[in-house]
Amino acid sequence: LTFPPDAGTRHCCWDATGETLFVVNELDSTFKAASFDLKTGALKEIASVYLLRDEDTATRDHHRGGSDVALHPNGKYLYVGCRSPSPGLIAIVHVEGKGADCSLKVIGHESTRGAVPRNFKLMQEGEWM
Repeated sequence: LTFPPDAGTRHCCWDATGETLFVVNELDSTFKAASFDLKTGALKEIASVYLLRDEDTATRDHHRGGSDVALHPNGKYLYVGCRSPSPGLIAIVHVEGKGADCSLKVIGHESTRGAVPRNFKLMQEGEWM
């Protein structure tokens, strides 16, 4: 699995089965899913989405790209910190399938009401962020 030099790979997380790796890219505000072949150890990109809204401008200023990522315990939603707009955003990404059959769709954004969402956690089985 390789990424363009200007992607700026930052954080990642696995699904519960270990078949899908999710990666947030800091510099180009993209989010990717890769399937993991348990037999060979190979990772293959299977899906990619742009995290920002149409009205947002991605910047490469200090602390202004994609940041943390968290997978909801039900495995159907990912939350990704986006530091380019001001205030910052949490992108909500719907996950369909797993491994080679995984697809991603940005379904919403929630303002952080602050400048840079660097890190966050899901609590109480995903009930609270």
